[in-house]
Amino acid sequence: MNRYKNDAAALAHFRSVCENACDEQDKLLRQIIKENSGTEFGKAHGFSGISDYGDYIENVPVLKFRDYEDSIGRIINGERNILTKAPPAFYNISSGSTGEQKLIPICRKDIDLQKLYFEDTIRGIISEAIPHGSEDELFGDIFAVTDVFMTEMPDGTPNGVRSGIRFQTAVKEGKLDCSVYCVPKEAMFPDIPEKMTYVKVRFALADPNVTAIHGVFAHSMSPVFRFILDNWNELLDDTEKGTVNSKFDVSDHWRSYLEKNLPPAPERASYLRSLPVEDLENNMMKKIWPKLKYIKLINGDIFGTRGSCIERMIGDVPVHSFALAASESIMGIAAAVSLKNRYVLLPDACFFEFMHINKLGEPGDIVPMGKVEIGERYDLILTTVSGLYRYDIGDIINVTGKYGNAPEIEICYRKEIILSIAEEKLNTQQFENAMHDFLNKTGISAEGYFISGNYDTFPPSYDLFIETQDDINESFPGLFDRCMCDSSSNYRTARERLDIGSPAITKIAKDTIMKYDEKRRKDGKRTDQSKPLRIVNDKKRILWFEQFKEEKIYGS
Repeated sequence: MNRYKNDAAALAHFRSVCENACDEQDKLLRQIIKENSGTEFGKAHGFSGISDYGDYIENVPVLKFRDYEDSIGRIINGERNILTKAPPAFYNISSGSTGEQKLIPICRKDIDLQKLYFEDTIRGIISEAIPHGSEDELFGDIFAVTDVFMTEMPDGTPNGVRSGIRFQTAVKEGKLDCSVYCVPKEAMFPDIPEKMTYVKVRFALADPNVTAIHGVFAHSMSPVFRFILDNWNELLDDTEKGTVNSKFDVSDHWRSYLEKNLPPAPERASYLRSLPVEDLENNMMKKIWPKLKYIKLINGDIFGTRGSCIERMIGDVPVHSFALAASESIMGIAAAVSLKNRYVLLPDACFFEFMHINKLGEPGDIVPMGKVEIGERYDLILTTVSGLYRYDIGDIINVTGKYGNAPEIEICYRKEIILSIAEEKLNTQQFENAMHDFLNKTGISAEGYFISGNYDTFPPSYDLFIETQDDINESFPGLFDRCMCDSSSNYRTARERLDIGSPAITKIAKDTIMKYDEKRRKDGKRTDQSKPLRIVNDKKRILWFEQFKEEKIYGS
């Protein structure tokens, strides 16, 4: 069947289920309960006697990951019919952004839904937004930036991160058409996890016909293109001659692979050398690949300066903001091109409940999808097709509108990531707002930044860690303090009462954030879709960053 018909049908399905969102939610909940009534969890919570949503909330309490740890451990050890009747087809490895990495069993239905929405439906949205592009012009030569590793559990079940779940299972089953990518299959899906930036960039730079760039998060795509800028001359030399410059950390295996599979391309190198280097960063992607039609990428204020940097490189190329997902479940997609941080929740992919959060950040009533109100904030509670029931995922969302009758939302912050040294309960959104204001007022740029509590002072205070090549001066702590007061009334009150002291600013060396990511990879952590550091409460992490301190300025 023609892929356009599949994509158009997927888009029509998406619009239909959104129009009938409440009915679809009710149907999905009934299916999940019926299918899993014979499981250990289903028997313990009376699934066989549940006939509606009211029965469901009476029988099943709101749960967190710790409530599932023992059951998931048993599933990993081979037991079945514990949380779901369907066996796990994949194990998602969480990013570990708020603690230790977790393994989440994922059923086949979840994977099929991810393909339906994250691939087919999004292709339909892009095709509709760029109607004059043929299938080959839109989807025929894609540069997939994100690394996907073919890792497995001891029993052979694939494991990895949410962004790679469909790729890994499709590759293993021989069902992925790798001909639509500019990087060969072996380099896209290496058996051994290692940094593949140079290898993938070399194939992409040699290809003048790239039609699209696919990534996940702005902060993980930005270093790839910064790598191109920082090594422009050496990369062009290698492109021209078919060599691998000794400055690049490339294993013998991949050096040999490149020499065999990527011949010299003097004409392509000549074209790239003709691009004005002094202004290359602005609209960079379109300059390098003139046939580029769109980019798929999650961006937003949470990615800070790296998000702004990648936006300069993207220039005027249309961007689809991809999808909203977690290790536990897929949740939503951007319903149109050029929407940033706006996602429509998928009524037939996950059953959603919404715990109202008032202006003080305090929890209130829990309501189903049909009772959410535009402009209000909620804590998302999920019942997934892979066996998490009334699971408090910890994401605080704001309902920005409706798409049909399905809520369109934006992520505000995660509950677990807060800093509270005097009951001020600072969240990531408040910190981001303060940093945005601070960077605008100082005019400095930053590759990364995070905040921590310094309990060695009296009263305790905040310590802003920032990776910047710009100078910082004595006025900065006071300015940051004022930005924090403007962003958080609780912080301002704590400062006025002298419960919190004046903040300090610690400047860390160039590439420290990148080195931290490398350290985590060497420690066996999956960093493929980790969120950027923003609030750090772990003393060991702080001590690691302290060794790269270049300067520290204390507030008065």
